[in-house]
Amino acid sequence: EALNLTPTEAEKFWPIYNMYTTKIQALKKSLEGGIQHKVQLAGGIDYISNREAQKLIDEAISFEQQITDNKIRMVKELSKIISAKKIIQLKKAERDFNRRILRELSKRRKLQRQ
Repeated sequence: EALNLTPTEAEKFWPIYNMYTTKIQALKKSLEGGIQHKVQLAGGIDYISNREAQKLIDEAISFEQQITDNKIRMVKELSKIISAKKIIQLKKAERDFNRRILRELSKRRKLQRQ
């Protein structure tokens, strides 16, 4: 909505955007869950050697690089469909949406505590 896509742009935009968003979310979930799970299996951070910790750091960096690579590919593909200005508007819309969601979650938690 914030992008004011034409019907032709929207038809091409959404499949690409959804595909990359799904990939990026899966990578983030694997990154967060995988490392936490490995730390828990070891009994906590205090029970992990520096060598194991370095492996986890390397794994995290690899996931972060994959996330960045997917974001770059998405922008390159989207730039064939929409203008650079609309890509910047997309990033702003995503940021605004995430902030709104976080505010809502914060409000709900405060209400639940009362």
